[in-house]
Amino acid sequence: MVGVAGGLNVSATKVPLWKRQEFGDWLNNRVPEFDVLLFWKLDRFIRRLPDLSTMIDWCLRYGENLISKNGSIDLTTPAGRSWSRSLAASPKSGVREPSGSAEPTQEG
Repeated sequence: MVGVAGGLNVSATKVPLWKRQEFGDWLNNRVPEFDVLLFWKLDRFIRRLPDLSTMIDWCLRYGENLISKNGSIDLTTPAGRSWSRSLAASPKSGVREPSGSAEPTQEG
C-alpha cells in the first residue's frame, strides 16, 4: 500500500473524486506512485454513474486498476471491464450496494 485517501464529510454525490482534496491529489499529481485504486464499497467511492465511467476511462488511460473490495469491479479482467462498462453505461443516476450483497445495483 502506497497511501490512503479519505473523504470524511465530503459528499460523493456533489464532489467528484478528482475534485476531493485527498483523492484529487492522488489522481492529479501522484499517478506514477500507484497502480491500483482499491475501495471498500462502490456506493462509498462513487455515487453517480457518469463519474464511474470517467474513473474507468481514467484508469484505462493511465494503466491503473480499479478494484472494489466488496464488489465485482476489477479492470484487470475482460469480464470485470465489461461489467464495469455496463454498469457505468446504465441510464440510472446512481449506484449502491444492497445489504447482504457484494454486487452493486442501480438506484434512481
